[in-house]
Amino acid sequence: MFVLSRAFGPALVGAFAVSRTLLQAFGLFSTFGFKNISKKYIAIYYSSRDAESLAGISLLSIVSTAFVSCTFTGILFFNFHHVAKIANIEFLEPARFMILGIPGFALMKVGTAATQGYKESKYGVYSTDIVYSVGALLLVASGAYLLNSLLAAIAGYVFALSAAALLSIWFLFRLGAFEKAHTPNFNTKKWMGEAIPMFFISIGQYLLIWTDIAVLSLYVPSTQIGYYEIAYQTAVLLGFAVFAANSVFPSKASELHFNDQAEELGKYYSIISKWSTYLTILGFTFLYLYGEVLLGFFGPGYMVAWLPLVVLGASRCLWAVFGPAGQVLMMVDMERLEMINTFFAAFLNVMLNIILIPHYGIAGAAIASGISFAVINAVRLYEVIELAGVPLDFVEHIRGSPPVIATISVILILTYFLGVTIISAVSSLLIGTSVFLIGTYLYGFTDTDRLLFEEV
Repeated sequence: MFVLSRAFGPALVGAFAVSRTLLQAFGLFSTFGFKNISKKYIAIYYSSRDAESLAGISLLSIVSTAFVSCTFTGILFFNFHHVAKIANIEFLEPARFMILGIPGFALMKVGTAATQGYKESKYGVYSTDIVYSVGALLLVASGAYLLNSLLAAIAGYVFALSAAALLSIWFLFRLGAFEKAHTPNFNTKKWMGEAIPMFFISIGQYLLIWTDIAVLSLYVPSTQIGYYEIAYQTAVLLGFAVFAANSVFPSKASELHFNDQAEELGKYYSIISKWSTYLTILGFTFLYLYGEVLLGFFGPGYMVAWLPLVVLGASRCLWAVFGPAGQVLMMVDMERLEMINTFFAAFLNVMLNIILIPHYGIAGAAIASGISFAVINAVRLYEVIELAGVPLDFVEHIRGSPPVIATISVILILTYFLGVTIISAVSSLLIGTSVFLIGTYLYGFTDTDRLLFEEV
């Protein structure tokens, strides 16, 4: 988004955001729930050394996702003029070309999730974070700056998705997922019984995450959507700790639940929530103080996105505090309950966006999304404790907080004396990080902390 904002301005960033929303929507629908099912059952079958069932779930996940995603792509590509009218899409040809990325996106998601079933996060880093993220950055930058073409930038984005998808499938071969592909065991009835709720969860999650962009496209011009997209993507960076933990935790949760180790599951959950909270709050402090400095890098005029940025950042902090409750519910055979949760949150998000956006614009979209995320994650946490019976200990959050308090104090002092400038932002980042690392080292890790960090 930084590259597009500098090369084309907020209007084309907004158009790109709407097109990518469409791609990701149908990409998620194409996974048909196998993104979570593959992660859950590969962890179980790998742990129990059931190679035939491992091959069955791997084959079914990849083949079904490829078929559905290619079908969606063909239908949408050849009927895109109808879709464009409904979605109020500007810049028709680049948006139509973005549709070709649906199979790559869907297969990347399923393939990466499947590798995480082996409780290995490095393969997801290689395919998603390096090949997709870095590759997309380089290719989009080449299309934007060297060719000065939005279509070329989107072509680079689609190519990066496809490369990441192929790499994730190759990793599955390397891990032995298809070792018994000639004699697979298809427990189709059981898998599909859970995949269907997972599919509807994916729809609800999409509505929850991308409703703001969809509703904004009905009320504000692409320029305003571009400002909002920059705020949203910047706030997403605060979730890096949650994303890192989630790369290994769901498969671990599935294994612990399968072995009836609820207390051990609760320990892992509490530790993940603790460290995610610490890192997210530190990031939010920096974002709140230096948000305008960061937005200035995207170009003139982006300062209007500061309030949405702060609101979205605050909601990320609450997400970290509540922990990966939704992931746990899906891994402990409570998919249907999570499906109800997700659709409730999606409905709430749609209603709040419709009410707030006409009056408050992009700030209203941020407030609507923040409230929806806070409410649903609080509900999920209650269900994990009371319904799933997972014992959680949030005293750990308080016990390990001195390094966080010290770091925030140092950042506030530096900002007070140096002001809000690029120099003070860099100084606060470097010195604050050093204080946190030293404080954490001196304060010490628990054994569970060390185990978690080794796995992540």
